Amino acid sequence: MTDTTAFSFGAQERSWWDMTLDPEVQAERRALEAEKAQLVSRMAEEQRLQELTQYAGPGLVNIIKTYSAQNIPAVTTEVQHDFNESYPGVNFREVLDSLKREGIVHELTSSTQGFMGARTSHLHLL
Repeated sequence: MTDTTAFSFGAQERSWWDMTLDPEVQAERRALEAEKAQLVSRMAEEQRLQELTQYAGPGLVNIIKTYSAQNIPAVTTEVQHDFNESYPGVNFREVLDSLKREGIVHELTSSTQGFMGARTSHLHLL
């Protein structure tokens, strides 16, 4: 008895070059790399926002506390001005939005219209 498939083992397999140059395999690899890059950038952005909140968040809360301690409404534009003086180069809106998401600060827009229809907003600690 002779095995007829003894010397044909691997003849049906694709070579490494065939698999490497296959457009489907390349598309899958590109998709995996893009997904990995997106995940890494998302994680870096989350870490940056977390560090930003830990660094500048307490400062923003302290600024709002100083206004409330003086019984002065914490108007957003005035708080932003004070924040930008204390933390130059840090985006006020990013810090405020992260504190609003965490439920630490609430931004309340007034119902009355000011100069040229502009509405003011006030910041309150929860």
